[in-house]
Amino acid sequence: MFFCLHTQAQDLAKIEYTYLPEGGKATHFERLKIAANIPFKLDKKGTYLVIGLEYRNINIGLKEEVPFAITNLEHYQMYGVNAGYSFKLKNDWRFAIRLGARISSNFETSIVSDDFRYSGDFVFVKSKKEIDKPWRIVLGMQYSNPGTLNFPLPIINYYKKFHERWSFNIGTPKTNLKYHFDKRNTIQAYALVDRFYTNVQKNRNFLGEADGSSQIANISSLRIVGGLGYEYAITEHLLLYLYAGHTLNNDLRLRDENRNDVYTINNSNSFFAQGGIKFKI
Repeated sequence: MFFCLHTQAQDLAKIEYTYLPEGGKATHFERLKIAANIPFKLDKKGTYLVIGLEYRNINIGLKEEVPFAITNLEHYQMYGVNAGYSFKLKNDWRFAIRLGARISSNFETSIVSDDFRYSGDFVFVKSKKEIDKPWRIVLGMQYSNPGTLNFPLPIINYYKKFHERWSFNIGTPKTNLKYHFDKRNTIQAYALVDRFYTNVQKNRNFLGEADGSSQIANISSLRIVGGLGYEYAITEHLLLYLYAGHTLNNDLRLRDENRNDVYTINNSNSFFAQGGIKFKI
């Protein structure tokens, strides 16, 4: 994430694939994510401007027996851009703020106003790296509109390497416990929050409502996942990773224009797999 710049490790580029064999009225969920962060050093005091770009391609397999037409409701794309600004404070603290915009939709027609999403977040970061047991604390807030959750979310994160081979990370959006075999191989137990929100163009009447008052306007997902992960450092800056686990909470649903629930596609737990490659500093 952008606020980790020069505190632990910054992902400059990432390609990631996620797969879940869904239950309920969905046969599967898969997502391809491509992201890049480009840092620009503004002065010798440690002030940075970071430009981020992101693309996501999401496919949701829907069963034919759902009470609405599934045409053009299974494939979604997201294009995002953001700008972050970070500078040092006193006593080893750093402040960072980021603003972003996304276009997220099934793109059944040309881009419409409901396809746009806006986000903002800020964090205070303090870290100690050049010691035997490095640590980092991150405190902040993030907000997206519209989004899966219609209120600001806290960012709370604490990292510490407490042993030559052991480290942990507690907080949001990911908590883990890592064992470092050597400089190249690492395993971890983890829990993370995975979510998305996207617009549905050409709102559909929900066929379960006789008066047609409910319409499908967007689709959202909120998952809590736990499992095991493996990371392999191909080079000092190039990392290959693979996570496998099971959802502890799985919520995939359709909503109306006011983000009220219209139909739950799936709320049963299932296997989770995620893998990718990233370039970091």
